[in-house]
Amino acid sequence: MNARIEPIPILDANGKPILDRGGDPLTIPASAWLDQNRPVEQMTWAPGEPMLIRDRLVADGGWIERNGVTCFNLYRPPTIQPGDPTKAGPWFDHVRKVFGDDADHIVTWLAQRVQRPQQKINHALLLGGAQGIGKDTLLEPVKRAVGPWNFHEVSPQHMLGRFNGFLKSVILRVNEARDLGEADRFKFYEHLKSYTATPPDVLRDDEKNLRE
Repeated sequence: MNARIEPIPILDANGKPILDRGGDPLTIPASAWLDQNRPVEQMTWAPGEPMLIRDRLVADGGWIERNGVTCFNLYRPPTIQPGDPTKAGPWFDHVRKVFGDDADHIVTWLAQRVQRPQQKINHALLLGGAQGIGKDTLLEPVKRAVGPWNFHEVSPQHMLGRFNGFLKSVILRVNEARDLGEADRFKFYEHLKSYTATPPDVLRDDEKNLRE
């Protein structure tokens, strides 16, 4: 931070720079200025919340109230602008062609992810079918709607490992779920519960070379 941002002038009560004996403005490093003027006590990833979450902190069980504190939110909302819904017909037709009677449920599930990313939906979708039928095509506009940085893909083996940076996802796609390696499907199902169901409301993110 200090390498990118010039030192910040120290101002008096009237907003004017304080000068040293040589007439040059006194300064402090940018990091010190932030500590004094814009401190944050914690970082989290919380969809639907503002970048600076005031007067709340995250504990193991969820939010707790604390006056005067700030939690920095790493979540980045999508930047796409809403389009004309009447032009979505080809996409709806594609969903219905690929998944038939299940299309309405799939569309509703995806719409919830776009409109209410902060709420766990309490179940996952299992999209199966032959290779090349258009499953990726179905999900591509949804990826853009939630923000590509909020849509992640993992393998079953990665999901069962220690590091889980993929937690910061509005939609998490597990590719080739049938390829479980040494894990059986019952173990994988139990592992998925904490990601898809409430409780828990809070999950611990463990990324390599970073604090949990």
